Amino acid sequence: STGYINVTIKPIGGTRTDWKSRSIKNDEPWDFSTGTGRGDIIRDINGLNGVINNSGYIIESQGLTYVSFRFNSPLVTQGGQNFNYHSGAYVSKGESALGSRLRTATFTNSAGNASGNGEPQHFISVLATQDNTKVTLSDFPAGIEFTNNDLAGAQTSPLILPVLNKNETYILGYSPTSAQSDDYKQALIGALVTSEDDLGTTDPKPVVVVSGSIQGNLRNGSNPENADYGLDQITDINLLGSEYIFVKGFAMDDIEKVILIADEDGTQIFKDGVDTGIVLDAGQHYIYEGGDYTNGANMYISTFDPTTTPASVPKKLVAYQGIGYQGSNSSYANQGLIYVPPL
Repeated sequence: STGYINVTIKPIGGTRTDWKSRSIKNDEPWDFSTGTGRGDIIRDINGLNGVINNSGYIIESQGLTYVSFRFNSPLVTQGGQNFNYHSGAYVSKGESALGSRLRTATFTNSAGNASGNGEPQHFISVLATQDNTKVTLSDFPAGIEFTNNDLAGAQTSPLILPVLNKNETYILGYSPTSAQSDDYKQALIGALVTSEDDLGTTDPKPVVVVSGSIQGNLRNGSNPENADYGLDQITDINLLGSEYIFVKGFAMDDIEKVILIADEDGTQIFKDGVDTGIVLDAGQHYIYEGGDYTNGANMYISTFDPTTTPASVPKKLVAYQGIGYQGSNSSYANQGLIYVPPL
């Protein structure tokens, strides 16, 4: 807005006296600090233990507002200089974030050396918007172990999470090693989050979901160097489509990734108008890399032959993009993960 609009930030778990309000406009943004360290909006997945009732923020405004959450890794001093080696960000999807059927993704690998700080912290964060919300996680490999203290041992799909009330959050943590198979390192890519009324009514009970990785990696191999943060807030599958355009970033080819996830069995993949012969079932994913882009920069993906008129409604596709920046020294260090909107 070119004129001032009022914005209010309400910390979840706080009282009215904790609310903060300000008038902003398009050239006068509000940089609101959420604090430092872990304990509020940022959690250590190794300390997760049940439902969280005091994490996050509700942001309300009188007009259209862009909201982005941005954060850095802790400050490290080396050689007399201070560094924040990692950073992450995601853009709020506003009311479009409310959904009852969503598919998650993470980075594809784990940093395998000491400089990468070992195992990643993959996660799925689910925030309820109504009382008596039953959340189920499915379409993940049997036998994976989450870091949650209240989920001991190997888990199988479907996994029913604790019932959530309005503004309560449950976070799933997962830390595979780089030596494990791709099936386990990528276990949460394509996982399905669904929500419904625990009392049995048809109320869809929409939730808000953020998924991604802290200290994860997009590189290939069993011992990749470097790690970074990649995460995004996602939307219900009913807002997605069957056509996508991807534009390559400026990273090494094995970091530049297009992650395609099927929501229905028998989902065909057409790349740049050509039938690839790839058919995915619900929850399965396929990954293209930097060398697969057309003319070095673009990629068009659809679930139908674009040269014909589909006889039925094309199957929807969920898409994420791994992206990065190599700079002048061909670095693998700068990586990110984006939830991609359809055409």
